[in-house]
Amino acid sequence: HRSSERAKTAFWRDFAQRSGMSYRKTRRGREAQGVVEGVDVRLFTETTHDGNNSVTYTRATAASAAIPRSLWLRTEGPASSFRKAFRGEDELTGDAAFDAAARIDGDPEDVAALLDSGLRKNLEGWLRAGLLTVKAGRVVVTASQQSRTQADLGQLVRAAARITNALELPPGNRASRLARNASVDPEPGVRLNCLRMLAERHPDDPALLPVLQTALADPHAPIRLFAS
Repeated sequence: HRSSERAKTAFWRDFAQRSGMSYRKTRRGREAQGVVEGVDVRLFTETTHDGNNSVTYTRATAASAAIPRSLWLRTEGPASSFRKAFRGEDELTGDAAFDAAARIDGDPEDVAALLDSGLRKNLEGWLRAGLLTVKAGRVVVTASQQSRTQADLGQLVRAAARITNALELPPGNRASRLARNASVDPEPGVRLNCLRMLAERHPDDPALLPVLQTALADPHAPIRLFAS
């Protein structure tokens, strides 16, 4: 047991050194922290107990003040159905596959502006596997299996950093993001949702009229009807 612990300590310490992170052993497990791709990321182990059994997870977490504070993103599932009974339906992007995988809470404008096609594609796999939570500006990504190599740990910390960067939404960018999504998103439900949000929240924005004109020729009839 002692030799195994020493090996794990050496493994984590070496990874932290190679990654420019600091390492420490805590009462709860192991931890490495440092700046990855411009983001302060904390990598740690967390053990949960269920009777006589215990499972140790490896997680990476990062936070940003530029992530909308209202946004709460996690895996859709039985627990979500229980929450819906008390908190109501979650927000929908208009992308049926993504909406089936994700339980989304937050300001509807933030959700529409932020969750574009590229970001939905990047997040959907993590959400379907139950490996991602975003709440109050904090991102937590969990390894899908035991991290046996330093490449596994590197992939996890990079994922936390990249997701954190991708979820940042400066307040002045909302209208332009809605206009872009309403024009180019491949999902018609997303285009319609963003168009409605742009018209409702930013009726005087100069981006609205060009987007409405483009929408008049959209192949999706409900979008043409709304634009007209």
